[in-house]
Amino acid sequence: MDINTIIKVAVALITVLITFINTFISNFGGGEMPTVPVASSSVSEITPSSGTTVTPPSTGASGTFTLTAYGWGHGVGLSQEGAIVMAQAGSNYVDILKHYYTGAFVVSDQATPGTISYGGVSYPIVEFLCKTVKAEIGASAPEAAIKAQAGAIYTFAKFYNFKVGTSQVAMSSSYTAGSNLEKYVLSYLGMTSTSGTPNGKFVSIDGRNACLTVFGASAAGHTTDAKSVWGSYYSYLVPVSTPETVSSKTYSISAADMRNYIVNYKSTMMLSSNPAEWLAILSHDCSLNNAIGYVTSMRVGTETMTGWKFRSSVINYAIRSHCFTLVYNQ
Repeated sequence: MDINTIIKVAVALITVLITFINTFISNFGGGEMPTVPVASSSVSEITPSSGTTVTPPSTGASGTFTLTAYGWGHGVGLSQEGAIVMAQAGSNYVDILKHYYTGAFVVSDQATPGTISYGGVSYPIVEFLCKTVKAEIGASAPEAAIKAQAGAIYTFAKFYNFKVGTSQVAMSSSYTAGSNLEKYVLSYLGMTSTSGTPNGKFVSIDGRNACLTVFGASAAGHTTDAKSVWGSYYSYLVPVSTPETVSSKTYSISAADMRNYIVNYKSTMMLSSNPAEWLAILSHDCSLNNAIGYVTSMRVGTETMTGWKFRSSVINYAIRSHCFTLVYNQ
């Protein structure tokens, strides 16, 4: 090999070496090695960067979550079981409505309509109230309780300009004409027959505007604040005592099913390998006692939310109230 060939080979080798060194320095920042995620039992979650989709790994977790729920429903406003107990104890329907809607009073509606729209269908007011009251509190409830329920439903309908959705109030397919239910509804409307002129009574703070008179099946010791459920404050939807015997129901949800609930709620939610770390009640309103109340704040995976959101959005109403206790057993 002559001297010129040797020089050309040497130059080529030096060029390759210089290119390699420059590439190394460019990629690793002058000698700083990049951080590489390492799987560790001490790392419970990884927060993905914006726009990154992460599929949570299968935990293979076993065990069971035990939730005991107290009362039934959202717990705000009129408690139907409480109204029945108050009626049995001698309260009239006005007393019942004023008890559950704090600071409000009941006034006559001089512009009572003859019909109310339900699911886009127009019903005569007596039929509408009889069918909805029957579905909500039952046709065999005491007179004062039926009238209180009729007043709450009428006020609710008035709040929405007498256009009620099928998801807002339940309605029975029929009711018995001439029954006590119909008689009590007619009495509430100031009518002696279905052909009379109705005069509804509604719940109001100012005497002009209808209150948002929500109601539910039963509450746990006290009703709860609307703000803690839906995020909006109403002066008349605040906690009050309710006299019914508090019922409870216990539910068992496997760790695998709970993981599916959480991941279906938010696909990017990362969970640790220990199910005991997935859920934690942070605060409640002590509605039943110091240990049990409507959950106002809880941790679900990497997110903090209300107990209502957990019940309605995460576990899809798998429990009947957001007044609950929570235990995980391996």
